[in-house]
Amino acid sequence: MKKERDVREEIALIRTSLMREIPFYAYLLFHVKIVVSDKYKGYAGVTKNGILVIGKERWNTLTNHDKKFLLLHEISHIALLHWLRHEKHNMKWNIVEDAIINYNLKKDKFDYDTLQPVLLEDLHSKYLVGKYKFDDIVKMSSDELYRLLPDDVNIPDFPTDIGLDDSDIEDGEEIQEGNNDLYDKTKNRGEKERLWKNKIQDALISQRLAGLGKTTSIENEILKLFKPKVDWKTLLKNYLLTSYKGNIVNDWRRESRKHSLLPYYKSLDIPNLYTLVDTSGSISREELSIALSDSYHISKQFNSRMKMILWDDGISEIRDIKRPSDIEFKRKYSGGTRIREVLEYVLRDSKPQDIVIIFSDFDIFDDYLDLARRLDTRNRVIAVTYYNNTPFKKTIKIK
Repeated sequence: MKKERDVREEIALIRTSLMREIPFYAYLLFHVKIVVSDKYKGYAGVTKNGILVIGKERWNTLTNHDKKFLLLHEISHIALLHWLRHEKHNMKWNIVEDAIINYNLKKDKFDYDTLQPVLLEDLHSKYLVGKYKFDDIVKMSSDELYRLLPDDVNIPDFPTDIGLDDSDIEDGEEIQEGNNDLYDKTKNRGEKERLWKNKIQDALISQRLAGLGKTTSIENEILKLFKPKVDWKTLLKNYLLTSYKGNIVNDWRRESRKHSLLPYYKSLDIPNLYTLVDTSGSISREELSIALSDSYHISKQFNSRMKMILWDDGISEIRDIKRPSDIEFKRKYSGGTRIREVLEYVLRDSKPQDIVIIFSDFDIFDDYLDLARRLDTRNRVIAVTYYNNTPFKKTIKIK
């Protein structure tokens, strides 16, 4: 029993020091449920229900600096609601999210003594050096970084600390009850998320009231949780409608030939639509089919011709889309994605101001930037991708 009381006292002392430094973390640490476990062999972790678990055996080997860094790390997972993403609880996700949190903690001058946390620098040097600059890596979301890393990414003796099962705390002692509303088992996932977001907002307010300014570097990630999300397919539809409507001129001084209450309108040169589909890309088949179908119906609404170009290591097929069923295609994985031939074709076949949509991961093997610049200047180009690194001025990033 003595050691469990010691853990409780140590956490209370750390929370008191955080009240002076970063009230945001202290506020959340006060409201979470904390269990000390003999069974859990990691240092600390968060269950699928947001309970903070302390692995007693490893905790007792740490210095005070290590314990403080560890609590900041786990509270960051809680604040970013990583534990709610049940579908993404695997080793690779855990490594990515750990690395991003640790980078931000170190950026804010928090350090450790004996811990060996996953570092963003290590992932870059081991898996991504030569492909991406480190400055680009630090700007990526966890989703982007996840897709760049190989599935067999491996950190020796890595302790999983997100989405632990309740079985990991069956033997544990609850040393802090936490906020009753946050841990109400009758609440569904949506209600839990709403309650936690409210509590996280309260923590941000406590930081502001303390007059200490910005919480930490990870606050930008936290604030994203509260931004309304617009589906990327909706953004694409709005872009297409705007592009087409820009070629229609209304004149209220004259009546429409079809209806006296409507203005006379004249269609200028209606642009054609080119959809360039990287068949090895990561966009799900279902979402891509919806986007292509929407694009087809909008093009038909404006009497526009739609072409679909399937490509991977070059052009594999060119289709004139005349009916929705023409959109169906099979995935192809060749091991190398090359777009130069595709852009050369579009530059030859299209007229200026034609609309070009490019669906791709933009992990391109050949040199195409000169053609991309020409096409971007000449046509109305929009790229749809999971990543930011496209050479086109207009890019929709899939969340």
